[in-house]
Amino acid sequence: MKLSQEQTAVVRCRVKRIAVNATAGSGKTWTVVQRAQYIGANDVLFLAFNRAAAQEINTRMGWSQYGPPRPGKASTIDSAAWAVANAVGEVQISDRRGDSEQRKRHEDTGKKVLERIGHYVGRDLGGDEWSNMRKAVLWEANQAISKLTAEDKWLGWLPEKAHPDEDKPDPLILAAKDTVDFVVQQAWSDFDLIGTGIHFALRALERGDALPPGWGGIREIIVDEAQDLTPAQWRFVDLLVARLDCRLCLVGDDLQAVNGWRGADVDTYIARCQAPGVALLRLSTNYRCGRSIVDLGARIGRMATRRVTKTMHAAREELGDISLVRPMLLADEPAFAVRWVAQADGVPFKDQMILGRTNASLIGIAWALIHEGVPVDANNIDLADRKVTKALIAFLRSLEGDVESLREAAVYLPGVGRKAVRFVDSWAALPVACRTGRGCLAAQQAAMLIAAAPDDLVGRIRLGVQLLIPEEPPEDREIAKALIDIAGKCEDLDDLERFLAAISNRGGDRVRISTVHRTKGLEAKRVLIVSGFKFPHPRAQSVGELDEEYRLAFVATTRAKDELMISCPQYDARGEELGVGLWGVVREVVARPVQGIIA
Repeated sequence: MKLSQEQTAVVRCRVKRIAVNATAGSGKTWTVVQRAQYIGANDVLFLAFNRAAAQEINTRMGWSQYGPPRPGKASTIDSAAWAVANAVGEVQISDRRGDSEQRKRHEDTGKKVLERIGHYVGRDLGGDEWSNMRKAVLWEANQAISKLTAEDKWLGWLPEKAHPDEDKPDPLILAAKDTVDFVVQQAWSDFDLIGTGIHFALRALERGDALPPGWGGIREIIVDEAQDLTPAQWRFVDLLVARLDCRLCLVGDDLQAVNGWRGADVDTYIARCQAPGVALLRLSTNYRCGRSIVDLGARIGRMATRRVTKTMHAAREELGDISLVRPMLLADEPAFAVRWVAQADGVPFKDQMILGRTNASLIGIAWALIHEGVPVDANNIDLADRKVTKALIAFLRSLEGDVESLREAAVYLPGVGRKAVRFVDSWAALPVACRTGRGCLAAQQAAMLIAAAPDDLVGRIRLGVQLLIPEEPPEDREIAKALIDIAGKCEDLDDLERFLAAISNRGGDRVRISTVHRTKGLEAKRVLIVSGFKFPHPRAQSVGELDEEYRLAFVATTRAKDELMISCPQYDARGEELGVGLWGVVREVVARPVQGIIA
């Protein structure tokens, strides 16, 4: 593939600070790979947004997927931070999944940190999955930090020894205490600092400690998806560049910054693009979408108030097809999705994609397609692996007499830990095992309600939700509600589990079903966006919230190569009007294209 003039400029630029603003479908990844090859693989440290992106870069470059972060290997920023921390002995724990014992201890310590912070802010921030921490905590991080700072509390509550019979302090527990204290002192709301290597790496870089072996020869750091960096990650990159005195190439697109919910700081990316001394290079040609779809993306992009000035051009001559549909009821969308797939006219299943705002909005559609024999790849829904799903399935199995499932489900009760349920063989025996405290009260309530548990599947799931699923985060309740809806269509628990197995199939010729947040970099010939009234979300009020909503709509619409269908139901199940959302935006664009200009 021949480089375009814009791509050539990106590959050959030798300015010390470079910002590449690449629109959707512009060949960004391929271009930065060419730049890395042009510079020399062993002179470049490539930092990617997540593991999947790092693996793609390594595959394209022919680099190894294994080993620690180093020049000549793409890694995540957190992996690079762990490498810096490990190099100086800040904390000896690897970012690799293989070190399960240490990761488990660190995650357990992280949960204790959250529980303690929750005590101060009057909320239960604990949980059995460390990965759910961001959703439960990030939105109230500022409140937590400000309250802790105002009270001048030193979180000295964690024991320095993991077990009473250990002679030496547990370095991970000490690290967790130090991390929380650091977060409080800095008044940072970036809770990625807890449970990652970023904090330890920042300390090491600020002290001028030794870098990992082989890093001294790095001539350039390339940061992919820079618009999604958190404040702590920006600080890490800046310190590392200053320490190495090397070039920095930031690659991203402000219109695809959709991770504000996890602390991403798009404003810093925009400021870097516009800073004096920075060479701002643009990749403005979209090679993916038809012209009308590019025009739609441009119209949506103009709605964001905080953005980098740019233009979007369509390389393809074909217009592409944009269609609008307004089902009467929200409940009609699954049936419409089945008809949409059936009208593909020879397009393989794998070239069709259905996008939604939330996992909950997609589960009913996945059920309808599977029920009609359509193969689906719902990799990005992760329904079977969700904590709420595992808890409810274990609860349902426990009601059928499975003791192991009972012990698995019981730990989701507030205040009940694994130690209390090790030898429990019935729900009636659980209050005795818990003995006192909050866990005992929860166990007593559970035992009473379970003794009169309903026989139907839906009723049992409702009971499980009442006992095991907290009010926050709200998405867990939405997932549970979707499971209740699916259960109403199933004959029994086995039928429900067969659906969960079917929705977990991956790869091959399957219709892809995904939330918009997880589709960056993906594309399909045909794309259906469901529940278009949620773009922007009705609860989005501030300028920052609305900007993120428009960026999310931009990402959704620019996944389509040839055909884009947007469904926007008129009424919900209660008969309440849902609003127009994307319907109004698209209707304007179809009537009056804007020729791709984003001013």
